[in-house]
Amino acid sequence: MLHPLQHMMDRLGGMSSDEIRDWCVREGIKGNKRHCCACPLAKLLGRITGELVQVDNHDVTCPTVRVALPASARQFVRNFDRGQYPELEN
Repeated sequence: MLHPLQHMMDRLGGMSSDEIRDWCVREGIKGNKRHCCACPLAKLLGRITGELVQVDNHDVTCPTVRVALPASARQFVRNFDRGQYPELEN
């Protein structure tokens, strides 16, 4: 059985970085740039899995699993950290 985080990586892989942004906006999620546990993607994934999630430029990690970020999620992280999604900043 797939861990929910692995399932989410499959789902994110089928989205663009802007679609990920739109999802965060719909969910009312905001975060901090360059913060592995407090970026919008970490908060979104944490809400879904119920676990503390850490996101870096390549992987997403929670206490029970570590998985690679799909290209669209890596682009989302880069865009957010560069200030391209100010509507998601705390």
